[in-house]
Amino acid sequence: MEQILLTLKESFLKASKIMDKELKLHPDIDCFCSGTIAVTLVKQGKDLVIGNVGDSRAILRTRDHDNNLIVVQLTIDLKPNLPSADST
Repeated sequence: MEQILLTLKESFLKASKIMDKELKLHPDIDCFCSGTIAVTLVKQGKDLVIGNVGDSRAILRTRDHDNNLIVVQLTIDLKPNLPSADST
């Protein structure tokens, strides 16, 4: 499983770098003031691997022990004005 996680991480990073290079090919797009969001989710058996960039979030609709529908937030928004999780 560790190798799968590493491969997925590398794939997420590579896709982001490719998109960054593509944007630089279009000088008419103001990348500094523009924004990009992406949430990528891969299910491997019972595991979910999530890649998240920008102010978007992944949510999961599931059922609780009483079979009621509930929503579980899987990611947090990544916004420049929010404190980093690393600083807490």
